[in-house]
Amino acid sequence: MTLARRVDVCVVGAGPAGSVLATQLARLGRNVLLVERARFPRDRVGESLTPGVAPALRAIDASWVLDAAGAAAVRTVHRSWGASVTTRVDTRGDARVVDRALFDAALLEHARAHGVVVRQPACLLSSRSAGDGGVDLVIEHAGVQHSIHARALAFATGRSGSGARPRRLVDNGARTFALYAYWHGAVDAMPAIESVRNGWCWGVPIPERGYNALTFVDARELRLAASPEECYHEQLNHSSFKARLQAATRVSRVQVVEATPQRAAADTRTMASYPCIRVGDAALALDPLSSSGVQKAIQHAMSSAVVLHTMLESEAGAVLARRYFDEQLDRMALRHIVAVASQYAAVAADWPDAPFWTDRAGTQETQRANPVLTAAPADSLPHPDAPLRRVAGGRVEQVPCVGQEWVQLIDALLHPELDDPVAFVNGHAVAPLWSSIRDGASANDIVARWPLPQREGRDLLRWFLQRGLLQSLVPFARALPDTQRRVMA
Repeated sequence: MTLARRVDVCVVGAGPAGSVLATQLARLGRNVLLVERARFPRDRVGESLTPGVAPALRAIDASWVLDAAGAAAVRTVHRSWGASVTTRVDTRGDARVVDRALFDAALLEHARAHGVVVRQPACLLSSRSAGDGGVDLVIEHAGVQHSIHARALAFATGRSGSGARPRRLVDNGARTFALYAYWHGAVDAMPAIESVRNGWCWGVPIPERGYNALTFVDARELRLAASPEECYHEQLNHSSFKARLQAATRVSRVQVVEATPQRAAADTRTMASYPCIRVGDAALALDPLSSSGVQKAIQHAMSSAVVLHTMLESEAGAVLARRYFDEQLDRMALRHIVAVASQYAAVAADWPDAPFWTDRAGTQETQRANPVLTAAPADSLPHPDAPLRRVAGGRVEQVPCVGQEWVQLIDALLHPELDDPVAFVNGHAVAPLWSSIRDGASANDIVARWPLPQREGRDLLRWFLQRGLLQSLVPFARALPDTQRRVMA
């Protein structure tokens, strides 16, 4: 065994979450070791990138990763969801498809470029709490075992776990599996999503790889089939993908991966002994219907880097950062459950006797836990001189918020109409603006009292109104001349 080496943070797992977490910690001045058990490039499903990925990469100076991975813009998506059949056109092409093997490898190189020490292929053999509040690790790399002392540990190991520790993941939804294979020669090979009686299908063209056709099924559906191939083709045969792939050739075997929404179970022993967090899918694995797994993994890693950085600074910081981390994960999990349940419910109405859809449609209690807000239309905003009042239930509290470097307590607005506490909108602190609003004041009066440029004040007042935080004491004016509605225009 080699001589012990000391690091600030050991990150286990070099998928998008692990690589971004390690990069951001290094940018914050931390000494980081990144351990990955697989050789890169390695195949990974999940090639669809939602529009939020590009700005997230831009924020960490990693925009080049998309070009390095040969990302292609998605401009058209065909959607056949229950009774609704649409073709969505995005002329900007903000969403992308990418070869995940190349994408993940490029993100790992980005981490190396920022000074992260990478050991690959390597595995974590054991972890044991040390007396100084850190953790002693044994890592095997190139046939040699290394003793490492880390002040903190982060698992970004996805659904698979780390090898040295149990997965400690619990199901956050109905058990689901993804079956997929690559094809050459698909007709009309645009991205497409389609519901079928016992699941749903998704197809996407991957640069230089062909067409990836996936189907998502319940665990019992897969169990009843003679083989994964039979289950896969049975699902596709009940969809329009049958015609799309009729002249195509399958060039890979049918592969099966777990796709059940999951979240990490609490580990109170670790939390009490040394800083340890789980990031990305190791913390919260989303339902694939959201298509936002990579985006959420990157965003979670970015905030988690600030969490760990704060935990290492002081005991008080560690308590505050842990509170923020746990509360944010709870909100993310609830928001995700409600969002996908509504999409499943839309199809369950067409197939009320199909367990796949009814099991995932959620309950009325779930829907009430996070109601969908509808913004007030522009032509229903109140007259600038009409008296307004704050909608009851709002309060200002100090809550943990993540900044550029630290988790800190900040005054935020909490309200039943808001999903999360809100501290800033467009860079302006919301709490003092909310507190300064007096019932009966008009839009003109409120904007005039705020210490903001008039245009920015109008935008913020519109934000309050459209989220249902303010209401007019007189009926909304729906057809006022522009000159009379100038403040809200």
